[in-house]
Formats: sequence, structure tokens, C-alpha cells
Amino acid sequence: MNAQNSSNTAPHLHSSISQAIDYYIRHAAQYQKAFVNSEQYRYKRLKTELGSYRLIDLTPELIRSFIDKRLTKVKPSSAKRDVCALQRCWNWYRRDLGMRLDDHFKHVRLPVDNTVREFIPTDFQLKQIIDLLPLHVKPIIELLAETACRRSEILKLTVQDVNLHQRTIYLRNTKNGLDRVVPLSKKACVILNEAINRGKNKLFDIEADHVTRQFRIAADKAGCPLCVVHSLRHYKLSKLISQGIDHVIVAKISGHQDIRMLQRYVKLDASGLAHLMD
Repeated sequence: MNAQNSSNTAPHLHSSISQAIDYYIRHAAQYQKAFVNSEQYRYKRLKTELGSYRLIDLTPELIRSFIDKRLTKVKPSSAKRDVCALQRCWNWYRRDLGMRLDDHFKHVRLPVDNTVREFIPTDFQLKQIIDLLPLHVKPIIELLAETACRRSEILKLTVQDVNLHQRTIYLRNTKNGLDRVVPLSKKACVILNEAINRGKNKLFDIEADHVTRQFRIAADKAGCPLCVVHSLRHYKLSKLISQGIDHVIVAKISGHQDIRMLQRYVKLDASGLAHLMD
């Protein structure tokens, strides 16, 4: 049976996990927003590691073994997201298709991530990281630091989304389901102009995971193990607040519908506020 036919045929208990994932992607996962940004890569990994097993073969022990193997390569948060992706697929078969599968995941302890997520790089640290990046990744990271956009938002940009005359980018169907317009710094305009001049409609044809891996390598080399791609969002939002820009405006730029959410992102240096106490 070829791959196309297997993805059209509903799996049964003796079908491989690889076939089950393909069918789930075709009939459910591909319509979820997260699939476009990151889930598709998780399912590729799951197929590589577990795809040869049959659905009936999956056990809590096998899931725990997969977790242990992933933890030798990635942080607990990444391993947890991989397992949760598999769990969503599994529960879809159980609940939506009525397949008689045991709920193995209630017997599995998910990895706990105790990593501090509040790290904000200094200007010097950020420059060090950017200098260590491959040339094809550097403009993406620079844009993230200049715009406070999410990784997925920058990677989806097309020529039509950029208005260099008005110095804005138009972000479609963002994380909260809404579109938004983000103003651009002069540096961001230069970066986007160079991307447009490459002559491709999609400005950055790079997989999200590749950007993250390259950033991780550069950040580690620069001595910033706690700095992650999302730290760049913290970096820019903190700068906007410290410059005196109203929280409501910052929330419009960041896409937060509740300005209280900015408290998770914005960490101001108390020493920089000392003069306000005089």
C-alpha cells in the first residue's frame, strides 16, 4: 500500500503508529494553527522514533523510554511538547473515532521544566549571539529583536505583508487569532528591504526548528545558556516600556489583549529606575 492510500485508510489496532499519525494529520492536525508553526516537526520526530511500532504495541513503558531518549538531546519542555503531541493524536483516536485504546498517558509522568524563562540579554550579549549566527539566520533574529514579534510571525511574512513606506508589517492570523500591524524601526526596514530584493514572495523560507537550533548553538557559544529565541520578545518589550511608551500601546504592538500579560515579559532593571525615587 502506498503512502497516499495508507493516509486515506482509517488505521486499526494493528496499524503502525506512523500510519496513524499520517491519518491524524490528514484529517485533523493539519487544520490546527500550531501544526503550521511547530507541530508538523514534532510528528516527524514521533514517526522516526516510534513509527515502526503498531498502535497495539504502545505502552507506558515505551512512552517513558521515548521521553528518556529525548531528554538526552533536548530540554524537558521540548520533550514534554513531543509527548503531548502524541497524546493529542492518541486521544483523537480514542474519543473522536471511538477506537478502543487504553489511556497510557495517565500512567506517564511528563517532564518538568524548571528552567528560568525570564532571561533578557543585554545589548552586548545580543550582539555576540547575532555575530555567531549563520548569515541566512541572522536577519530573522535581528527582526525578532527589533519588532518583538514571535518566531512564527516573522517566518510567515510575504512581500505583500510589508509596507516600507509606512514602516509597518501586517501579521495575519496570529497566536490569538487576530491580525495586527506592527511598526518598524529603521533597522528593521533595512533588513526587510534586503529580504524583498531577493525576489521571493515568502521572505524567509526556513523551518522554525532550524532557526531555534542555530540560535541555541550561537547563544551557548556566547555564554548565554538561558537565552532562547523567545527572550528576544522580552528584550524588545522591555526596551519599549523603559523608553516610556504606554503599556496599552506596547500591548497593541505585542498582540496581547490583556495588558497584564506584559508583566510576564517585561523585567525592568531597578537600578535604571533609581533616579525616579529622588
